[in-house]
Amino acid sequence: LGIILTLVGVSWLLGHFISRPLFDLSQDVIALANFDFDREIKVKSNISEVNQLAALIERMSKAIRNFQSISMELGQAPDLDASLDHVAQHIIEITSAKSGAVYLYNHTIEILELVTSSMLDIPLLIDCSEGDWNCIDSTINEALSSNAAHYFTTPLIDRHGKILGVL
Repeated sequence: LGIILTLVGVSWLLGHFISRPLFDLSQDVIALANFDFDREIKVKSNISEVNQLAALIERMSKAIRNFQSISMELGQAPDLDASLDHVAQHIIEITSAKSGAVYLYNHTIEILELVTSSMLDIPLLIDCSEGDWNCIDSTINEALSSNAAHYFTTPLIDRHGKILGVL
């Protein structure tokens, strides 16, 4: 009987040791589902998978906070050029990149113009005679290929589907 009680006690402690961090993490996920993105995920566990999941959820929450900041900034900013510098910094933080840039597409002269960059030696102007994304993407990758760095590009598109630029 003493052995059974001891095993029950040890099992309960072990179960609590494993389930408590998962319960705390589930509470954090519930908060995120309720749009509480300001909550910092601080779950610590001796189980590495729980810590990895907590770190990924914190990273996702941080990315959402940054996207909210971008939306607020663009919605309230009178000076688009200054706002784009802040947007670039948020995108760098979200993607954990080392640097970033924003090009705007000038439809009149069919050229991409660098409006902001962080720690990059890249062209100020990139000629692109067509305003569709496939052309712009291949042109910008070709223009940047002389640099040994790896690039991720994404289009800036207005609500009518018109290309505005490239991040």
